[in-house]
Amino acid sequence: MVPLHAGRTGRSATGVIVAVVLGLTVGCGTHSAVGASSVSCAPPSKPSATASPIRASFATKVVARGGLACIVGNGFGAKAGNITFWTGGSDPGMVAVIRSWSDTLIEMTVPSRAVTGPVQGRTSNADSFYAGPAYVLDAPNGVARLTASPVKAILAAEPVSVRLFARDSGGRAVHGARVILTDGLDSLSCTTDASGRCELTIQPIQSATLIAISGTAWTEVMVPVTQPPDQTMTLITSSAALLAGERAFLTATVTDVAGHPVPNQEVHFSTQSQHAAVISPSRSFTDSAGAATTTITSASPDDVVVEADTNDNATIAVLDVSWSTSLVSSISPASGPLRGGTNVTIAGRGFLPGAQVYFGNQQAMSVTFVASTRLRAVSPAGEGAVDVRVEEAGSDSSPQPVDVFTYGPPVVMGLSPAAGPSAGGTRVTISGVGFAIGAQVFFGSVACTQLRVASSTSIQVIVPSGTPGTVDVVVTTPAGTSTRSASDRFTYSS
Repeated sequence: MVPLHAGRTGRSATGVIVAVVLGLTVGCGTHSAVGASSVSCAPPSKPSATASPIRASFATKVVARGGLACIVGNGFGAKAGNITFWTGGSDPGMVAVIRSWSDTLIEMTVPSRAVTGPVQGRTSNADSFYAGPAYVLDAPNGVARLTASPVKAILAAEPVSVRLFARDSGGRAVHGARVILTDGLDSLSCTTDASGRCELTIQPIQSATLIAISGTAWTEVMVPVTQPPDQTMTLITSSAALLAGERAFLTATVTDVAGHPVPNQEVHFSTQSQHAAVISPSRSFTDSAGAATTTITSASPDDVVVEADTNDNATIAVLDVSWSTSLVSSISPASGPLRGGTNVTIAGRGFLPGAQVYFGNQQAMSVTFVASTRLRAVSPAGEGAVDVRVEEAGSDSSPQPVDVFTYGPPVVMGLSPAAGPSAGGTRVTISGVGFAIGAQVFFGSVACTQLRVASSTSIQVIVPSGTPGTVDVVVTTPAGTSTRSASDRFTYSS
């Protein structure tokens, strides 16, 4: 992963600014001028006799074309293999001339066309290994000293400027010098101005040690990066219920622990129900308000769970989105008596002839198709607040607040028995709709103290004492009190 640009990564430790290395003193084992014929590579300490994977790294930070380079490690084998330097683009690279080869040390001459980039090795047994990036110096350009201003600590993926200064051997500014800033795999470049300065803007995702090169001068640039603080994320959609084939916008908003928006944060959108919904693009960066937006298009009727995450799942938000073949946008009237019989007009989209309408789990008494945007239905008996759903082609419209139909207070439809002695004590079953736990029953003005709500359609009571004559039996629930009618009358006998 190249740390010059923003990208997805896990958390990493905070970097520390260190002193800049100046000048050009590199060698293998001893600090000597690059390319000096007298330079030799001091072998590392003897490795363990236990077999282990090939380990390799360059002995020095930078190398020069035509100069000596050393790779140290273990597992190279006793016989010489080959080392290939990158030469840029899609070129297969250039093989170095091997000076010496042992199991722990390889000495070679850097190829004349080598450039900064990955270096691959291959043993005589055809085992491949990666030696790491080689930082290759350029041809002399008058720059003898290259320095960099310390880089301030930043949050991951935030832009930061790197200021570089080129001087000749007399300490004078070098104008027009090309400076390369690289992590060994990716590079940026700038050209110095009259003051010998040039500036590059990078967006590192983790702490890194970069190398700046100009001609034969180079310096290390430490970039300290701290990961963002703990974050929270909300996920909303422009519409939680759409017809199949329609599109909605998904917006994830990321904030830090203080509630401030987190800009330039990559957010990943996904769903397990890929057959039912398509998200595009699947990745988006938050803007200055901390919001990242994408679109979701329904492919087939279904309930879809959308997930958004950041920082390798450090922050996750989940959202339910429903897709259907029809959509209810309003109902009128939105309430009616428990006994049913209300003529309800249903407005929406995607309606077809033969559509069925349900009030909760109860099918409408009748349905009339008017148009693809309008149906008429007669409510069945019911209770409480229910969703009015349109079913067609095996798919239901998605429940939402605008389709709620509310049934009125309870209705008493009959008593069994409907008469008893004035002394009370008769067991009576009250039938009707809209009964609920906690209901109260009155015989006239006298409350029943012994009752049991058997179901939403049945209550069993012990009749209280009363005076001879006929009284209305009323039931009261949180939804209201039943209306007196001929069906609720109980007669006390003397």
